[in-house]
Amino acid sequence: SMRIIQLGVNNFTGIAKPSNAACVNPNLENLDIHENRIYGDFPAWLTDLTSILVLDVSGNVFSGHFPAKVGNFAALQELRAANNSFVGEIPTSIGKCRSLRVVDFEGNKFSGQIPGFLGQLRSLTAVSLGRNGFSGRIPSDLLSLSGLETLNLNENHLTGAIPSEITKLANLSILNLSFNRFSGEIPANVGDLKRLTVLNVSGCGLTGRIPVSVGGLMKLRVLDLSKQRISGQLPLELFGLPDLQVVAL
Repeated sequence: SMRIIQLGVNNFTGIAKPSNAACVNPNLENLDIHENRIYGDFPAWLTDLTSILVLDVSGNVFSGHFPAKVGNFAALQELRAANNSFVGEIPTSIGKCRSLRVVDFEGNKFSGQIPGFLGQLRSLTAVSLGRNGFSGRIPSDLLSLSGLETLNLNENHLTGAIPSEITKLANLSILNLSFNRFSGEIPANVGDLKRLTVLNVSGCGLTGRIPVSVGGLMKLRVLDLSKQRISGQLPLELFGLPDLQVVAL
């Protein structure tokens, strides 16, 4: 029986509801309809496909609220819904999807605070919530995800200081917090993120100096601290980073 449906990068405009539930394989594991022109609300009947492991609806024209019944996807590992027009808050029922490794809601119209319950999803390796309308502070629960490798929170309305506890994310490779409304300085212990390859905190209104500890980011390839009020001298340690390719100050 069919377990994978891949219809991405086409010109489909909708998903017809099956006239008979038996028409849809309940054991479907991969549904990929990214980069089409599918519009309207997310089809609620899709949440009955409880064996789904990978769901990719990114790059469509979906609108309205993301369905609360997403919690039915108990086995879900990848949830990709970037570049649509979903609104409101991320449903708390996602906290039931304990196998999630990837959550990508980038480029929508979500609002409210970044949900702390994401910190309960211990398998997460990538969280992308950039280009939305999230406000408030970075939730401390999110900073307990020791397996997280990618964290994109860029282009929101986040405030407060960048928490020094962010260095608990010891496996982090990509950190993009650019174009928010943070205050204060770059955390002095940012150099503890030893696996970091991309650090982008541009356009956040940060002040103070560039921490000397940045010189310990030996895998860093991209450093973007531009459009800030950072002052002081450049740490000489920056010039010794072997993989550094792009520096924007």
